[in-house]
Amino acid sequence: MSDHTIKDGIGLISAFQFFLAVACLVAAVVIFVMGVLGPINSNDALLGEKLLLPVIGLILFLSLVVVYSMVGVGLLRYSNTARLAAIFLGMIGLMSGFLAVAGAVVINLTGTMTPNWVSILMSGLMVVCAYSIIGFVDVFVLIFLLNEKVRAFFYKFEVPAQAAE
Repeated sequence: MSDHTIKDGIGLISAFQFFLAVACLVAAVVIFVMGVLGPINSNDALLGEKLLLPVIGLILFLSLVVVYSMVGVGLLRYSNTARLAAIFLGMIGLMSGFLAVAGAVVINLTGTMTPNWVSILMSGLMVVCAYSIIGFVDVFVLIFLLNEKVRAFFYKFEVPAQAAE
């Protein structure tokens, strides 16, 4: 792997981090419009209870926007801290995907008195497809950033000849 190939890979991973930041920003806007503004416009005595989870989700997704953006910028500057953060975010992304698939099915199961099995299967299928795509990219990110030559590029030292083989 040449330095040029490593720089291209780092650029692609940085672009993926920016894509995830934009996706989290879109999710935050949706949570704000649907979860916060919707209940505020209604006259409900339990307004505080209805706003708790959307506000927590809003804070979480806005925090993720900042984290993904900082990691993307750090990768473009070849910061080793950003490389380690991208590895951590990739591992968390792989593990949280399983929870997202299970959560989508559980939400549909508990949403009505009699579950609509077609809806459950279709939403489960959509989440599995989305998770497969994101999971594949997360695996690529992990393999690439854990490569010895990429690590050496970030640490600014040459890989010994025996380790390169």
